[in-house]
Parts: sequence; C-alpha cells; structure tokens
Amino acid sequence: MVMLSSVASLLLAGSASDNEQETENKREWGVERHDDVIYDIMLKRVQHGNSPQNEVSEGLQWGTHKVRYVKAATLERLVAHLCRWKRIKREEAEDKRLPLFRSIERLIRTWVKRHFNDFYQPPSHPLLHQLVRDVEGWRADTCDVIEADDDLTSFLRTKLNAAELQTFQEKCLEDMNSPGNYVEQDDPGSPLGEVPDNTEATKTFLNDLSPTHVAEQLTLKDANLFMRTIPHHCLDA
Repeated sequence: MVMLSSVASLLLAGSASDNEQETENKREWGVERHDDVIYDIMLKRVQHGNSPQNEVSEGLQWGTHKVRYVKAATLERLVAHLCRWKRIKREEAEDKRLPLFRSIERLIRTWVKRHFNDFYQPPSHPLLHQLVRDVEGWRADTCDVIEADDDLTSFLRTKLNAAELQTFQEKCLEDMNSPGNYVEQDDPGSPLGEVPDNTEATKTFLNDLSPTHVAEQLTLKDANLFMRTIPHHCLDA
C-alpha cells in the first residue's frame, strides 16, 4: 500500500456543476476504502448552476457534494488514478490539470529520491530513460499550464547521469580487480615476462581514449590502492 496525500480527487456527484468555484467550503467527513484504495472523504458546499439539468433542484441555490481524495493505494491503483489526468479538458487546465501534474511530479521526485534502487538497472538503466521520455512528453502536453523553469526533467537527468557514472565506476573496479588484467611472469628476471606481441593494437586502443577517460581510470586505480592501504604500515618503525 502506497501512502499519498491528496494525489488526485474524484468528484462523485453526477449533478456537480462545471462552473463551481475552487474557493467553496469543505468539511472532513471520514475515510472510505474501495478496491485497494483508501480515500479521505470531504463534503463540499457548491452553488447550483442554472442549466436545464438542474430543474429537479429548482429553487435550491446551494447543495453538498461528496468528494474523495486518494490517501493511499496499491501501486497499480495509484498509477491508474494518476493516468486520468489527460482527460481533463483544456478549459479546466489552470484549475485542475496543473495541481494534478504537480502531484504526479512530487510522487516521481519522492519515489526516485527514496527508492532509487527501484530504477537502478545497469548497464543501460531502461526505466530511468523511459521516465525521462515520459516526463518530457508530459511537459509538452502541459506547456500551457506549467512554468518554463520546471526542473523535474533536469532532476531525472541528474539521477540518470549519476546512475551511469556509478555503473561505470563499478565496471572499472571490477575490471581492475579481475585476475585477467594481471600478466603472470614466467621469468622472474624479466620485467615483462612472456607478453604477446600486440603493440599495434595497443597503440590503436590508446589513441581512441580521451584524456578525461584516462584521468578517470587513473583516479579510480589510485582510489583502489588507497582503500587497500593499512595506515600503521605507513608509519616509521
């Protein structure tokens, strides 16, 4: 069960007017549970419209509607509720689509921060790449209601870069600690021992490496050596 405060609201009363004001009074009523979703129940005081659909309520200016806010849900149900945000009409964007987008943004940001291992899938990290693409798509769909300086995409790209760097570091340490990277010398008197003659291949490989990559490799090797150092062995006898 995933706990979430006011991620999305579902207006249950079918007679609710599309012109109701966001400043209407609300009163807490209780908690309900349906289909693996826990709702906070609010009673909302709204003014009836003047459309023909309200003929039954003719003479009544105000009414009370029941509103449910998602408080907690299983992951499947939570995603199902969040995915309804695109159904909100353009004319309702400022009042409804933006708050819902912000709720989704907070959910994603909190999830990635607290449970980063859920998205850490080396070496290619497909979930993080998919999440970045989805958020960029949401931004394009909500460009009329979100601010230009929204940083959710930047936040996710930073996390993706950190994941790729961590994967690179783990791979480098694994390669350095691999027995295959050390040449066994058959002749102790020879500094190089029996080494295959692959000079040209080595030159080609080194020419393909950037100075930054070489510096990173040397730094990681130094770090590996420092981790093996025993401090009191460095002291004078």
